[in-house]
Amino acid sequence: MTDKPAFTIVSIKHPDELRAPETRYTVNSYTHRHTGRRPKKIALKKQLAVSWTKSREDTPDESISSGGPPSVDADPSQCDTRNSAVIASPSPLTIEFTGTRRDPFNSYPIEVRGCVEGAVDFWLKEWTPAQIPGMTQLLPKPIDESPKLNCASAFLDGQPAFTGVVISRMFGLAMSNAETFQSLVALSQAIREYMLGRDVAEFISPEVLYHKGIALHTLSLRLNSQCPVDETMMLTVLNLLALDLIRFESTSFRLHLSALRQMSTQPNAFKTDLQKQIFLGYLDASKVYLQALEYSENKHHPDRKNVSVPPTMSSPIPAESSMTLPPGFRALALEGQLSLGLTSILARFSVWIELVNDSNVSKNTAMFMKLRPWVDIENQFPILERERTVNPPSTEKLVCLSLFCLACYILRRFSLSGIFHRMLADLMGSIKDFQPRDEWQVDLKIWATTLAAGIGNERPSLAYRSAPLVDSVIDSLPNPFGMAQPEYLFRQFLADEHSLKAWSACWTAGLGRKKLRLKT
Repeated sequence: MTDKPAFTIVSIKHPDELRAPETRYTVNSYTHRHTGRRPKKIALKKQLAVSWTKSREDTPDESISSGGPPSVDADPSQCDTRNSAVIASPSPLTIEFTGTRRDPFNSYPIEVRGCVEGAVDFWLKEWTPAQIPGMTQLLPKPIDESPKLNCASAFLDGQPAFTGVVISRMFGLAMSNAETFQSLVALSQAIREYMLGRDVAEFISPEVLYHKGIALHTLSLRLNSQCPVDETMMLTVLNLLALDLIRFESTSFRLHLSALRQMSTQPNAFKTDLQKQIFLGYLDASKVYLQALEYSENKHHPDRKNVSVPPTMSSPIPAESSMTLPPGFRALALEGQLSLGLTSILARFSVWIELVNDSNVSKNTAMFMKLRPWVDIENQFPILERERTVNPPSTEKLVCLSLFCLACYILRRFSLSGIFHRMLADLMGSIKDFQPRDEWQVDLKIWATTLAAGIGNERPSLAYRSAPLVDSVIDSLPNPFGMAQPEYLFRQFLADEHSLKAWSACWTAGLGRKKLRLKT
């Protein structure tokens, strides 16, 4: 008696024979009998910028392998550029065919459900690396304790060491605390929904509500139990603050900001000077957040505050006070279109923009850190509040809104918040209503249009307004084809050199659409 063969041979002479029911049944039954399940999808391996996964048995301060990222309590002054090799080490995280990194060891401190894995992946690879450059501008003073890793120079020189240390520390704190991780997931998911074009200020998804609610409930239990304030508590509140800004929840923002200020006064709240300085920088920048919230609230609810109509434009600025301004703003100041306070803001802002665009800015780190763009942004809101009821919009309002959007775009702050959305929408509306009276004001309108359209194209919720804005401005000009090119106007006013070509393309595309309309 012959043994039954352990395999089955299927002879196929033509591809169409694969569709035959008998052949399909034979192949499927053989696969099911010998594997017991369907073939799994292929998983790929990829090196990540940060290796952060921990096992359940590890303590919060231990890495999963030797040579892993720095511990949560590590002193940043002891970190040098050698950490860049550690950060680039291979990660055990697998990558699905959709591109999302997953955690095969189930090391998250919360239950993995719904959007958790996608939100964590977005936070690690997209959101946080884009926000870290702005942290160097939040430091009240340069870090000089260690010449090996100066925070500003490490970022400006393009070194990944500072970025990797910050991400490893912040994510290490989240991995060691459930409510911090819940707030991180809620924030990241809200940002992802905004990037997909959803108006998160008007609609919040069940996933964001679920994780935010658990974070708030767990945090309140810890505070009611008289637990000492630690880094995880403050990081949780910081995540909730960012979520409030994205969703434009002014009442919740003020409540969380008040709690954060009380936490900062507790003893042993900070373990290193770097953490304290960054935290104080966030509190300093919160003044700008509050003023932006109040301005947007007053604009959409005029009855909340009575603002008198401002007087006529002040007298021309003396020539010596406008020498440091770009040519376009200098001409407007000499004509009396800009006040002395706004001229001073523009003078400091232009120096800061020059350093940002300078490829050798790391040589001027001390000067770069002394310039506080957040202070200049804060000083613009009294001017905006004064000009809020003026119709048509004044030159000062157009300049202030343009500076606010340009600074937030460069610093990557506010860039995904409901405040930035409303301020950029306010700028687009002011551009349409602005009525230039001379050539310099026409150039200012074209500059602001190209700036707003270029930034708006990168915002899914405002991209549909960019092209109509450019078309309306071009149609309002008597000879749009004879006007100065955007590249020239950006150098007459202010610009981000890294985005100059992309923003100028918006105006060029508008001129192309104008030619097509003239032909038809």
